[in-house]
Amino acid sequence: MRGVFLDNLFQRMEIDESIFFLTADMGINLVEKFEEKYPNRFLNVGIAEQNLIGVAAGLAESGMRPFVYTISNFLVHRCLEQIRNDIVIHELPVVLVGTSTGYDNGPLGPTHHMLEDWGIISNLAGMKIYAPFNKESATNIFEKVSSAVGPSYVRIAKGEGNRNIINQSKVNKKTKLVITYGSAVKSGIEFAESNNADLLIIDELGVGSFASLDESCLTYSELIVVEDHFSTTGMYSYVNQWTNARNLSIKVKSISPNNYSLNVGFEFNDFLNDTKGIGDQMN
Repeated sequence: MRGVFLDNLFQRMEIDESIFFLTADMGINLVEKFEEKYPNRFLNVGIAEQNLIGVAAGLAESGMRPFVYTISNFLVHRCLEQIRNDIVIHELPVVLVGTSTGYDNGPLGPTHHMLEDWGIISNLAGMKIYAPFNKESATNIFEKVSSAVGPSYVRIAKGEGNRNIINQSKVNKKTKLVITYGSAVKSGIEFAESNNADLLIIDELGVGSFASLDESCLTYSELIVVEDHFSTTGMYSYVNQWTNARNLSIKVKSISPNNYSLNVGFEFNDFLNDTKGIGDQMN
């Protein structure tokens, strides 16, 4: 999915000279072509992520459209102040592209687990948040962010995603609905199939997810959110906001991480078979 998103960006740079690509010593075998073909619109700032955001903000103020690419934990945690003060407050059209989500970097330990990234970003007013789940959705999201007038955060998991998914949702057939997104989609599909539930895949997160929770969800007695993000600030929280705003009595459950796993090689899918990892919460 990362390759598809970056390929779309590379092609668009040929016709849109306002696009500027920045990275922080990231993307071996993915970003070299940008430097070779567009040396005047490419910058690797090195391991200096806070400077990365400052430079992107300056370029945006000068009329450029910056795309910023690095690992999500460095992009969000290390740069939150710069993202808020330099980009969001000024409503600049900067696209933040964070790779390695959830437990993508599981063997590297808790410092590289991304279990609260978009929940943090969603507190910044005006920030659009997206999570592609396959190559097609990566292309669709690129089209959205490339024409956005404000800031965006794209949360791209490693891998190709779920190639066999064509439609994003299958609804109104059963009493239970599984809601999932991003790298958790594979686990969401498996859980839905084994629990006789319908499936809704969402690729816009935060406040934007409300658009996907349309009236079709009202027919279900139970909504189960499967995500690779802490439920307190993740999709589970937004689903509860959605049901509460409509005064609905629909049960909302969460299957999500409930702490940082210290087990080397731990993966999100382990939660489906480990009751310690299942937060069974209802509104």
